[in-house]
Amino acid sequence: MSTARPPVTSDDLDAWIAVLRGRLARREFDGLGRWDADSDTLDVDRVARIMLADLDHYGDLAAEQRQDPRIVARHGLLIQDFRRLRERIG
Repeated sequence: MSTARPPVTSDDLDAWIAVLRGRLARREFDGLGRWDADSDTLDVDRVARIMLADLDHYGDLAAEQRQDPRIVARHGLLIQDFRRLRERIG
């Protein structure tokens, strides 16, 4: 698995995601509540971990795979989800 993360956005979301990883490691979201994601209700902690795993998987893809229109679209949706999460938890 690659340790380098792909760039996320031109705003501060990339830096926020780095902070999010630390907050998860410190278990800051325990007891924070639930998040309605794709019609499933999950703990914020679990949602954030799934999203980060998706982002890490994207970074592990070969460059030509990341150019696939379906992958580009999914990455765009993931970035939108990170923005929504940032709005929710700060």
